Amino acid sequence: MSNKQFSLIRNFVNTSSRARQCITCGSVATQEALFDVGNGMSIIERYCDLCIKNVNSAR
Repeated sequence: MSNKQFSLIRNFVNTSSRARQCITCGSVATQEALFDVGNGMSIIERYCDLCIKNVNSAR
């Protein structure tokens, strides 16, 4: 399994009618964190404002 490298945080704009949840606590997601997993691929994970503060330091 490949390690993911933290890349960037950006605001999450939900264009869907369905609310997206923070992957950590389940609250409404307001931020996205991008992670480079190699071979030109990235993973996008969505977080609330509180949980996003721990993303860069934990990864």
